[in-house]
Amino acid sequence: NWGRAAARIGCTNVKVDQNKIDIFLNSTPVFKAGNPLSFNKEKLNKEITKNKGVKIIVNLNLGKASGSALGCDLTREYV
Repeated sequence: NWGRAAARIGCTNVKVDQNKIDIFLNSTPVFKAGNPLSFNKEKLNKEITKNKGVKIIVNLNLGKASGSALGCDLTREYV
């Protein structure tokens, strides 16, 4: 649920411009320059199921620094 990722960004102390935020699920862009994008949900779901996981990439477009985090139990039953 990329919407949760976008919502959590707004809960931080980091000054961000929501019009610069890009979010990808694996290599599929779902949010660009602060706007949701149309994408093939069935295709993405099959890819995630096949790979047994998803990589969520959030680009704040604020500079060159980066970070990463691991999560678990993002199954349908949990989410």
